[in-house]
Amino acid sequence: MDRCLSEGPLTDFGDFDVDNEAGGESFVRSVRAQLSTLTTAHPKSRFLALGGDHLTALPFLERALALHPNLQILHIDAHTDLRDDWEGERFSHATVMRRVLDVMPQTAALHAAGIRSGLREEFALARADPRITLVPRTHGALLSCVRRLGGAPVYVTLDADGLDPAVLPGTGTPEPGGLSFLEVEDALVALAQGAAPMVGADLVEVAPPLDPSGVSVVVAARLARTLLLALGAHR
Repeated sequence: MDRCLSEGPLTDFGDFDVDNEAGGESFVRSVRAQLSTLTTAHPKSRFLALGGDHLTALPFLERALALHPNLQILHIDAHTDLRDDWEGERFSHATVMRRVLDVMPQTAALHAAGIRSGLREEFALARADPRITLVPRTHGALLSCVRRLGGAPVYVTLDADGLDPAVLPGTGTPEPGGLSFLEVEDALVALAQGAAPMVGADLVEVAPPLDPSGVSVVVAARLARTLLLALGAHR
């Protein structure tokens, strides 16, 4: 990519104050409010959200869609996350992309890669909704998908379990048969080098206590670095 983080500028805006015991909808309202305050103060910033479960991504994706009606969402995950509710909760890590669809215009698109788990109904919805593309689980398919995105703005939502658990085991719901590290990094580098500007990203579902080896933290840090470089490539 021939870029360095020192070329910046980069700012760490710190942690959001959230109640992990609150319900999903209350959690989302809190993150929305804090993100609104942050974006008012820094309207031109492109954000990389780190940490939490996948529901953390929803307010960031909502903002990106409001700014860019033609947004291309690259969703890297083991799971479809298209349930309408999970154990009676409409706002959860298992429903986050369904809530994204609720506010996503027909001019935007969702490209889901690494998916290998979900309800039959979720896969049926993904195949029926013209806004959704399920990237095939074949070698090179993710890179090919990225290269076909054109020049429309891109948001990357990266769930750690999209990678194979042999590469990143420290996540709450691992699924065998995931993407390799190089597949994901090559796709992010291709984004940085392509015509499509990356306007936001998140990296979620990393759970360091579940990996005593510490490997998952190193892999996640490398992915975060690559996402930051890609976010700055079209600044």
